[in-house]
Amino acid sequence: MLKKYILSGLILGLGFCPSFYSFCQKEEESTLIAREGKQVRRDTVAIEAYAIHNILRVNVEARMYSERPKISKVLLVGPKIGRMTYYRKEEIPINLEEKTPYLISKKGGLFSSRDNTEEKDPKGTLTHELFEFKVPGKIVSGKKYELWVYIEGKNSAASSRPQRFSFNLPNFTDYFK
Repeated sequence: MLKKYILSGLILGLGFCPSFYSFCQKEEESTLIAREGKQVRRDTVAIEAYAIHNILRVNVEARMYSERPKISKVLLVGPKIGRMTYYRKEEIPINLEEKTPYLISKKGGLFSSRDNTEEKDPKGTLTHELFEFKVPGKIVSGKKYELWVYIEGKNSAASSRPQRFSFNLPNFTDYFK
């Protein structure tokens, strides 16, 4: 009987060790590269991009008015790397904590061609995911790098094309040398 309790205690102890180890690890230092949002009609995509050593970590929030959005592709685009896909994707659970509003640029309307930029909280059904890219050492300094996010509605017809949102990553080469 005593062996059974010792054995079960040992199994539980070994089960808690990895979770305790991950809890005690220090968070790596990250540098914010870009935090912005874009809105086309009622669809909104907002990103937060962080640089950690040679990894680009991107939090993507997509909102649609009438249906749940699906993030179909996220690409890092630039010279010498082409259109690079992510190596890790993780869905982030939705929580109710207050976040600071994004600076959202809204495409011009029917008669206006300029973009309006304002700070606001986007409305609609939310999908929140984390993407990580391994940035190779062959990036070219002084060139323009972008992040492309493609979203589509989960309930929309298969024939509809995903909508692309492109975000400029300013001073990208300064963080990854």
